[in-house]
Amino acid sequence: MLSPKYWRTDAVLRLFLSVVVCVFSGSILVNLWQYASSGPRPEPLLFYSLTACGLVCFGSALVLVNRPWRIESIMRRMAAALALFYLGMFAGAWAQKLAGPPQHSVAELVTAALSFQGAALVLITRLLHEHQTSWNEAFGFTLGWPWALLSGFVAGALFLPLGLELQHLSALFLLHFSQLGIRPEEQQAVQTLR
Repeated sequence: MLSPKYWRTDAVLRLFLSVVVCVFSGSILVNLWQYASSGPRPEPLLFYSLTACGLVCFGSALVLVNRPWRIESIMRRMAAALALFYLGMFAGAWAQKLAGPPQHSVAELVTAALSFQGAALVLITRLLHEHQTSWNEAFGFTLGWPWALLSGFVAGALFLPLGLELQHLSALFLLHFSQLGIRPEEQQAVQTLR
């Protein structure tokens, strides 16, 4: 059994806010990849300026969020971080408008995934270091792993038939709509993953 861990509230909140900032930074990187790989586009100076502004704002917000929180400066620091975050979002949204609709290439999907899962792994490692604990101690990787693996396999084996049946029913439902003149199409992201 795992011993109880007491995570400091400010550290968990910093982790959450940092992951959110990293996800938005990843969306700017996806826009950059899309813009650069789609050939000549109008207004490249404006696009790259907005992209740089968004990344600098998100990076600055990340630095402010990850500094130790002191009660006397928390409101001022969080207001500055929030202002930088919104400025980065504004610049990123404008850059996304210039980049055009997403194309969901494999590179874009990998960038988006790394900006969330990759950032979360790095930031969780930082949280664990801050609390002077290891991954094994925090999440119990060495305790009962054969039972956890077997439980996951059994749960997956039980859900698979149900999931396949739900997929079949969904296809029938969509076919019903296609007879009414509505043509359901497979999403671009699903096509790219396939």
